[in-house]
Amino acid sequence: MPTPRSRDGYQFHTISALEEIKKQTDPLDIINFASFVELDQQGSFVDATDKIQRVNAGFKRRPPHVTLLTLYDKPERLSDKDRTRLLHLGMAAREVLRSSEAFEIEFNNLRLGLLSSNGKQTPGVSNGTVVAMASPESDRRFLELSSILAEKLQPQVKDLNIELKRPHGGLWSTLGFFDCKNDIPIIDELEDVFYDLWNWKTVVKLDAVALCEATLKSLEDAKAHDIFPFGV
Repeated sequence: MPTPRSRDGYQFHTISALEEIKKQTDPLDIINFASFVELDQQGSFVDATDKIQRVNAGFKRRPPHVTLLTLYDKPERLSDKDRTRLLHLGMAAREVLRSSEAFEIEFNNLRLGLLSSNGKQTPGVSNGTVVAMASPESDRRFLELSSILAEKLQPQVKDLNIELKRPHGGLWSTLGFFDCKNDIPIIDELEDVFYDLWNWKTVVKLDAVALCEATLKSLEDAKAHDIFPFGV
């Protein structure tokens, strides 16, 4: 029996994480605007991932965060000149970010991530990530700010041939991934965990966004170049 159907309609019977493991561990050159969930607000995330780790020790927890806008995320390292250009975008972003109030994000749907090939989802198969999806209202406000920020900054990088990336497919936070090279059937205790987490939800307050540099997709090694409090 597969996982219960999630609130956005997905259901899984197998975890196939090999491709995602490579994405999570291969180094990238990342520069983005991201908001991290403070430690004192991570309790619900930790409780959920603890339950998963108890039945599968291969699950690796990652720091909960949401990405507002990605400036660059490729294996090839930027030149020092282009890196300086992107990091200086924080000055232009400040005006947009100070016009926004702090965000209360409701996450009300915890499910496995989708495995896709050539832009098409593989039915019933997860890529091995576990994601917390935000409610539609939280989605709307955060994605509106992302669009405004992208419109403000895109003209300033046009000559670099860089396309700024906004979140797509909704607002979510990746809580971790299964570091297991063999496919995992979702049965027995693992299946029970996702039934137990069907009603999971939490609300977090995001007071600021950071302009970050990182080399890992999870941003666990992120270094904040600058921090912009909302509304200040």
